[in-house]
Amino acid sequence: MAVVKNNADVAALRVLIIEDEAMIRITLVETLRHLGIKFVASASDAFSALKAGQEFKPDAIFCDIDLGTGPHGIDIAHALRSANPKLGVIFLSTLADPRLKNAGVRGLPSNSIYLKKGDVNRSSMLLDALISLFSSSSENNAEANSRIKLTEIQIEILQLVASGLSNAEIAKIRGITVKSTENAIARLAKVLKVKDNADANQRVLLTRYYFELSGKIPKVS
Repeated sequence: MAVVKNNADVAALRVLIIEDEAMIRITLVETLRHLGIKFVASASDAFSALKAGQEFKPDAIFCDIDLGTGPHGIDIAHALRSANPKLGVIFLSTLADPRLKNAGVRGLPSNSIYLKKGDVNRSSMLLDALISLFSSSSENNAEANSRIKLTEIQIEILQLVASGLSNAEIAKIRGITVKSTENAIARLAKVLKVKDNADANQRVLLTRYYFELSGKIPKVS
Protein backbone atom coordinates (compact mmCIF):
# COMPACT_ATOMS: atom_id res chain seq x y z
CA MET A 1 0.00 0.00 0.00
CA ALA A 2 1.18 3.52 -0.77
CA VAL A 3 2.58 5.71 1.99
CA VAL A 4 -0.11 7.82 3.66
CA LYS A 5 0.81 11.49 3.88
CA ASN A 6 -2.47 13.35 4.28
CA ASN A 7 -6.24 13.11 4.68
CA ALA A 8 -6.76 12.37 0.98
CA ASP A 9 -4.58 9.28 1.23
CA VAL A 10 -6.34 8.21 4.43
CA ALA A 11 -9.72 8.40 2.69
CA ALA A 12 -8.71 5.53 0.43
CA LEU A 13 -7.85 3.17 3.30
CA ARG A 14 -9.97 0.18 4.17
CA VAL A 15 -10.45 0.34 7.95
CA LEU A 16 -11.87 -2.35 10.21
CA ILE A 17 -13.27 -1.51 13.67
CA ILE A 18 -13.07 -4.39 16.20
CA GLU A 19 -15.11 -3.48 19.28
CA ASP A 20 -17.58 -5.54 21.33
CA GLU A 21 -19.59 -2.61 22.73
CA ALA A 22 -22.22 -1.78 20.12
CA MET A 23 -22.55 1.94 20.86
CA ILE A 24 -18.80 2.53 20.73
CA ARG A 25 -18.49 0.42 17.58
CA ILE A 26 -21.25 2.33 15.78
CA THR A 27 -19.85 5.69 16.92
CA LEU A 28 -16.37 4.84 15.64
CA VAL A 29 -17.70 3.70 12.28
CA GLU A 30 -19.77 6.85 11.82
CA THR A 31 -16.92 9.08 13.02
CA LEU A 32 -14.45 7.62 10.51
CA ARG A 33 -16.98 7.94 7.71
CA HIS A 34 -17.64 11.55 8.72
CA LEU A 35 -13.88 12.13 8.57
CA GLY A 36 -13.92 11.04 4.94
CA ILE A 37 -12.85 7.41 5.08
CA LYS A 38 -14.94 5.67 2.45
CA PHE A 39 -14.43 2.02 3.32
CA VAL A 40 -15.20 1.16 6.94
CA ALA A 41 -16.33 -2.21 8.29
CA SER A 42 -16.85 -3.48 11.85
CA ALA A 43 -16.66 -6.65 13.90
CA SER A 44 -17.75 -7.41 17.46
CA ASP A 45 -15.78 -10.57 18.24
CA ALA A 46 -12.85 -12.74 17.17
CA PHE A 47 -14.80 -14.84 14.67
CA SER A 48 -16.31 -11.89 12.80
CA ALA A 49 -12.98 -10.03 12.93
CA LEU A 50 -11.06 -12.90 11.33
CA LYS A 51 -13.80 -13.33 8.74
CA ALA A 52 -13.66 -9.62 7.93
CA GLY A 53 -9.90 -9.91 7.61
CA GLN A 54 -10.40 -12.45 4.83
CA GLU A 55 -13.35 -10.83 3.08
CA PHE A 56 -12.96 -7.08 3.69
CA LYS A 57 -9.16 -7.15 3.55
CA PRO A 58 -8.49 -4.08 5.70
CA ASP A 59 -5.43 -1.88 5.39
CA ALA A 60 -5.75 -0.92 9.06
CA ILE A 61 -7.70 -1.87 12.17
CA PHE A 62 -8.84 -0.09 15.32
CA CYS A 63 -8.98 -2.87 17.88
CA ASP A 64 -10.18 -2.99 21.48
CA ILE A 65 -8.26 -5.34 23.78
CA ASP A 66 -11.04 -6.50 26.07
CA LEU A 67 -13.62 -8.11 23.80
CA GLY A 68 -15.48 -10.07 26.44
CA THR A 69 -15.53 -13.86 26.32
CA GLY A 70 -13.03 -15.45 23.97
CA PRO A 71 -9.75 -14.28 22.41
CA HIS A 72 -8.69 -10.73 23.22
CA GLY A 73 -7.75 -8.02 20.77
CA ILE A 74 -4.00 -8.59 20.92
CA ASP A 75 -4.35 -12.17 19.69
CA ILE A 76 -6.73 -11.05 16.94
CA ALA A 77 -4.32 -8.32 15.84
CA HIS A 78 -1.45 -10.82 15.64
CA ALA A 79 -3.59 -13.22 13.59
CA LEU A 80 -4.65 -10.50 11.14
CA ARG A 81 -1.08 -9.19 10.90
CA SER A 82 0.15 -12.73 10.09
CA ALA A 83 -2.30 -12.85 7.19
CA ASN A 84 -1.35 -9.32 6.09
CA PRO A 85 2.15 -8.24 7.20
CA LYS A 86 1.44 -4.66 6.05
CA LEU A 87 -1.68 -4.31 8.20
CA GLY A 88 -1.73 -1.15 10.29
CA VAL A 89 -2.76 -1.82 13.89
CA ILE A 90 -4.19 0.75 16.31
CA PHE A 91 -5.33 -0.42 19.72
CA LEU A 92 -8.11 1.64 21.26
CA SER A 93 -8.65 0.52 24.85
CA THR A 94 -9.85 1.67 28.26
CA LEU A 95 -6.86 -0.13 29.78
CA ALA A 96 -3.91 1.97 30.90
CA ASP A 97 -1.74 -1.08 30.20
CA PRO A 98 -2.63 -4.21 28.15
CA ARG A 99 -1.23 -6.39 30.93
CA LEU A 100 -4.23 -5.38 33.03
CA LYS A 101 -6.26 -7.70 30.82
CA ASN A 102 -4.00 -10.55 31.79
CA ALA A 103 -0.56 -10.35 33.37
CA GLY A 104 1.87 -12.07 31.02
CA VAL A 105 -0.29 -11.24 27.99
CA ARG A 106 1.36 -11.55 24.59
CA GLY A 107 3.28 -8.48 23.44
CA LEU A 108 1.74 -6.01 21.02
CA PRO A 109 2.45 -6.35 17.29
CA SER A 110 5.45 -4.38 16.08
CA ASN A 111 4.93 -0.85 14.80
CA SER A 112 1.41 -0.58 16.21
CA ILE A 113 -0.17 2.35 18.04
CA TYR A 114 -1.80 2.22 21.47
CA LEU A 115 -4.46 4.81 22.30
CA LYS A 116 -6.39 5.02 25.55
CA LYS A 117 -10.04 5.75 24.89
CA GLY A 118 -10.12 8.35 27.63
CA ASP A 119 -7.30 10.27 25.94
CA VAL A 120 -9.02 10.50 22.55
CA ASN A 121 -10.79 13.84 22.97
CA ARG A 122 -11.15 14.81 19.32
CA SER A 123 -11.90 12.80 16.18
CA SER A 124 -8.85 14.16 14.35
CA MET A 125 -6.68 12.02 16.65
CA LEU A 126 -7.98 8.95 14.80
CA LEU A 127 -6.85 10.40 11.48
CA ASP A 128 -3.50 11.38 12.97
CA ALA A 129 -3.00 7.80 14.17
CA LEU A 130 -3.73 6.39 10.72
CA ILE A 131 -1.34 8.85 9.07
CA SER A 132 1.34 7.98 11.63
CA LEU A 133 0.93 4.25 10.95
CA PHE A 134 1.75 4.56 7.29
CA SER A 135 4.19 7.47 7.37
CA SER A 136 7.44 6.70 5.56
CA SER A 137 9.34 7.55 8.76
CA SER A 138 6.94 5.73 11.08
CA GLU A 139 8.41 3.63 13.87
CA ASN A 140 5.71 3.40 16.51
CA ASN A 141 6.46 1.80 19.84
CA ALA A 142 3.06 0.93 21.31
CA GLU A 143 4.67 -1.40 23.84
CA ALA A 144 6.57 1.44 25.49
CA ASN A 145 3.67 3.87 25.34
CA SER A 146 1.15 1.48 26.87
CA ARG A 147 2.93 0.26 30.00
CA ILE A 148 2.51 1.53 33.52
CA LYS A 149 5.51 1.35 35.84
CA LEU A 150 4.58 -1.91 37.53
CA THR A 151 6.04 -5.38 37.12
CA GLU A 152 3.82 -8.25 35.98
CA ILE A 153 3.90 -9.68 39.52
CA GLN A 154 2.74 -6.34 40.94
CA ILE A 155 -0.05 -6.17 38.37
CA GLU A 156 -1.13 -9.70 39.28
CA ILE A 157 -1.20 -8.83 43.00
CA LEU A 158 -3.14 -5.64 42.26
CA GLN A 159 -5.70 -7.68 40.30
CA LEU A 160 -6.04 -10.22 43.12
CA VAL A 161 -6.51 -7.51 45.74
CA ALA A 162 -9.13 -5.83 43.53
CA SER A 163 -10.92 -9.20 43.25
CA GLY A 164 -11.55 -9.01 46.99
CA LEU A 165 -9.30 -11.92 47.94
CA SER A 166 -7.73 -12.11 51.39
CA ASN A 167 -3.98 -12.27 51.93
CA ALA A 168 -4.32 -15.99 52.70
CA GLU A 169 -6.20 -16.61 49.45
CA ILE A 170 -3.67 -14.62 47.43
CA ALA A 171 -0.82 -16.52 49.11
CA LYS A 172 -2.41 -19.85 48.16
CA ILE A 173 -2.93 -18.80 44.52
CA ARG A 174 0.65 -17.55 44.17
CA GLY A 175 2.23 -20.39 46.16
CA ILE A 176 3.88 -18.13 48.74
CA THR A 177 3.46 -17.47 52.46
CA VAL A 178 0.93 -15.06 53.91
CA LYS A 179 3.82 -12.98 55.26
CA SER A 180 5.38 -12.75 51.80
CA THR A 181 2.00 -11.68 50.43
CA GLU A 182 1.68 -8.97 53.07
CA ASN A 183 5.15 -7.71 52.21
CA ALA A 184 4.38 -7.74 48.47
CA ILE A 185 1.19 -5.73 48.99
CA ALA A 186 3.05 -3.28 51.22
CA ARG A 187 5.74 -2.79 48.53
CA LEU A 188 3.05 -2.33 45.89
CA ALA A 189 1.30 0.29 48.02
CA LYS A 190 4.62 2.09 48.50
CA VAL A 191 5.29 2.13 44.74
CA LEU A 192 1.80 3.52 44.12
CA LYS A 193 2.10 5.90 47.09
CA VAL A 194 -1.10 4.49 48.57
CA LYS A 195 -1.51 4.88 52.32
CA ASP A 196 -4.27 4.17 54.80
CA ASN A 197 -6.27 7.26 55.62
CA ALA A 198 -9.38 8.22 57.53
CA ASP A 199 -11.65 7.69 54.52
CA ALA A 200 -10.46 4.34 53.17
CA ASN A 201 -8.01 1.57 54.00
CA GLN A 202 -5.11 0.50 51.85
CA ARG A 203 -6.90 -2.40 50.11
CA VAL A 204 -9.83 -0.17 49.16
CA LEU A 205 -7.45 2.42 47.70
CA LEU A 206 -5.52 -0.24 45.77
CA THR A 207 -8.79 -1.60 44.40
CA ARG A 208 -9.87 1.86 43.32
CA TYR A 209 -6.51 2.42 41.63
CA TYR A 210 -6.88 -0.86 39.71
CA PHE A 211 -10.33 0.08 38.42
CA GLU A 212 -9.09 3.54 37.44
CA LEU A 213 -6.31 1.92 35.39
CA SER A 214 -8.89 -0.40 33.83
CA GLY A 215 -11.04 2.56 32.85
CA LYS A 216 -14.00 1.32 34.88
CA ILE A 217 -14.19 4.40 37.10
CA PRO A 218 -12.98 7.94 36.34
CA LYS A 219 -9.60 8.98 37.67
CA VAL A 220 -9.79 11.23 40.70
CA SER A 221 -7.35 14.15 40.54
